[in-house]
Amino acid sequence: MPAGVQHHRRTCVDEALDRGRLEPGGDPGLAVCPDNSVGVPVGDIRRDARNGEHGRCGGEANGAVDAARQGCGRVIVGQWVAVGAESAAECWRAVEGYLEDVIPLASAKHASKEGAVQAAVSVFSTDERVMVDREVALSFKDTSTKTRIFEEITAPYLEVVKTVAEVPGQHPTSFGGECDLLAVDAHGRLLAVEIKPRNVSSIAWAGIQATIYAELFTRWLRSPRSAAVDQPEVIIRDMLDQRTRLGLAFPNRAALPHEPEVVPVVAIQRNSREVFLDRLRSVHRTTVDSPGCAGTNLEVYEVSMTGRLQRLAL
Repeated sequence: MPAGVQHHRRTCVDEALDRGRLEPGGDPGLAVCPDNSVGVPVGDIRRDARNGEHGRCGGEANGAVDAARQGCGRVIVGQWVAVGAESAAECWRAVEGYLEDVIPLASAKHASKEGAVQAAVSVFSTDERVMVDREVALSFKDTSTKTRIFEEITAPYLEVVKTVAEVPGQHPTSFGGECDLLAVDAHGRLLAVEIKPRNVSSIAWAGIQATIYAELFTRWLRSPRSAAVDQPEVIIRDMLDQRTRLGLAFPNRAALPHEPEVVPVVAIQRNSREVFLDRLRSVHRTTVDSPGCAGTNLEVYEVSMTGRLQRLAL
């Protein structure tokens, strides 16, 4: 067991073991949620965490597995399988809490905390959204064009940054263009996702960063058409088709429209302190009231280390 894991969460899992709800067995790389979907960004969590063996993160775990379990739910954590008449839903939050502590510690030598959260969102198998790619950056015909477009998009947001007094510490002087995650949801909307681990000061500015991603992709989708260049929506559809052939996306997903709406999304690791979320909300309110700024369609989610997203109010 890695040092620093909160004992009350481990106790929940130990109690499940003692009551006979978990038994040895199962696939060491999976966790099965109450709705039978699967996906955990770890290579393996070794078989007996109670006796001192710790986990190992596989780094990029970009796969997703369809468990299609029958009957009552089975929870797989490392090589412990939940059995018996009780539903997996009854103990799942405790199991997820355990994973919240173990995975970042187990992966400390292989990936950043943000990388672990990003991998979790990437691998979670659901028909609500399909992940297209990670670390997505648009290409420009030359540096001067890139600089001009970035300045046009970011200038009003940098003015907002100067006016926000509720956020302590150093404020950003620039924003990046490499989107953490690009996804398509069940309504055919393109999601430009900014990922944040819990309790980091940069959460306050995550809404602006996601909105800048969304503006960049919107410009790309609405750029002048040329017969010599593949259309943006065709490129995204081809990427989705590739993921489907690899078994990483549902074949019956929503079709991508000719000009999809691009939605800025912030996904924050679960159990972040409210003060950080309040700062994000404060910056968002200032942003949407400022001239030249978008972001009225911003969506914020908390994400568990198994990749499950739950919408938060702004």
